[in-house]
Amino acid sequence: MLILLALNVTVQAQFPQWLWSKHFPSDAVTWDYTANDIIETSNGDLVIAGSMTAPERSIVYVTRMNSEGDTIWPRSYPAIGINEFEFNEEALAIIQVPTGGFCLTGYRIVEPSTEGPRARVLLMELDADGNKERYGLVGRTYAQSEARSITKAHNQKYIVTGLNSYSGKDSIF
Repeated sequence: MLILLALNVTVQAQFPQWLWSKHFPSDAVTWDYTANDIIETSNGDLVIAGSMTAPERSIVYVTRMNSEGDTIWPRSYPAIGINEFEFNEEALAIIQVPTGGFCLTGYRIVEPSTEGPRARVLLMELDADGNKERYGLVGRTYAQSEARSITKAHNQKYIVTGLNSYSGKDSIF
């Protein structure tokens, strides 16, 4: 009987304590901000990837902060094409690479259409200070493609997965 009483002890789960909570950036009056992914860097900093959006335009936004939530650097990456046409872009996932820099992925709206936006997968490499080093678009222009996850393979190439939508049908890649 004592054994059954000893086994009938309920364990109460404890929730983690909040370390800090902050709202940023300060210019959120004119821009809307979206955070889509957060990673912890090799030295304990945090990096958030997403977008900043004003009417009719969104651009990639990445910010790095220390473990106390103090901003180290915020970066935005406007995409301007031929004839000063402004593209809409958003970062959906980010990783840290062995060099200490970062690679992010997401999408760029390349052509609005009556069937919906046409988007290509966005890949962007940043150095440890958030400066853009390389940039590329992959995928077909006739579909809505967006990468939602990224990892770096042992052969130093990137692997992305996401959603491809064409003529109302969705598929993964």
